[in-house]
Amino acid sequence: MRMTTSRLAMWPGFAARTLALLAGSAGVASLVAATGNNTAAAAGLSAAQRPAGASRPGALTPAVQWGACPATIPAQFQCATEPVPLSYQHPAGQKISLALIRLPASDPSERIGSLFIDFGGPGGPDVTDLVNRADTVFSTAIRARFDLVTWDPRGVEYSDPVNCFATDTADTSYYNSIPVFPYPQSSEPAFFQLNA
Repeated sequence: MRMTTSRLAMWPGFAARTLALLAGSAGVASLVAATGNNTAAAAGLSAAQRPAGASRPGALTPAVQWGACPATIPAQFQCATEPVPLSYQHPAGQKISLALIRLPASDPSERIGSLFIDFGGPGGPDVTDLVNRADTVFSTAIRARFDLVTWDPRGVEYSDPVNCFATDTADTSYYNSIPVFPYPQSSEPAFFQLNA
């Protein structure tokens, strides 16, 4: 007798992660729609996200004001900064700015919309990544029909710096307290005993 196992059973939490990813994608889609001039698409997304009969909510995202980039970035790109809460536990509190960059579709008459890109990381400079990789990662057809949009995460390159510690002494003290990962393998038992 042959037994089979469903893929969901083989990967615990897969279904939950997939649902969470889809929910997050809906939020990103509303931001992407709002980065271009396609206000009808943004309105359609917000309408699809609210329950039937519910009143129209306020604006989901700010209108990004695109402009010229720093001189170190080629002229075909457009840049902007957007304020975000320093701490999402205090959304009305202190703000920092995130740097955004857009490469507009090269054929505006055939433009479909925006692709919101995260090159990964953590901590990578996505503004620079888009400048350096737009021609190699995205085909001519994609670049013709989509605006390519990305951002630098908090504390990275063109976004506002983030200081996790009040002083350099506190920063140094914290990082000096983190044990160095053991190498070679023979030093692992002592490391784990010390840090248990």
